[in-house]
Amino acid sequence: MRRLAAVLAVLVCAAHALAQDAPRFRVDPAWPKPLPNNWIMGQAAGVAVDAEDHVWVIQRPRTLTDDEKAASLTPPRIRCCVPAPPVLVFDQDGTLIKPS
Repeated sequence: MRRLAAVLAVLVCAAHALAQDAPRFRVDPAWPKPLPNNWIMGQAAGVAVDAEDHVWVIQRPRTLTDDEKAASLTPPRIRCCVPAPPVLVFDQDGTLIKPS
């Protein structure tokens, strides 16, 4: 019984310590930086970071409405915007490195 109580005490202390050290995240509204070519992103489907700390974003261009992608219509409604390629690679600061 004492062993069970000791194990439970250790687990409670460990859980408390882990809860205090949990990371806190916040949205950076300036990330990513503006895209070239009047590109606009659709819904993000996935995000990954590679060994070089490049951020890979898979986005869904077909989720954009006609109003959002008006420059890509025939005839174009306005100058902005055009769907970005489905895979984009950014550096940590949010600068586009390359579309893939």
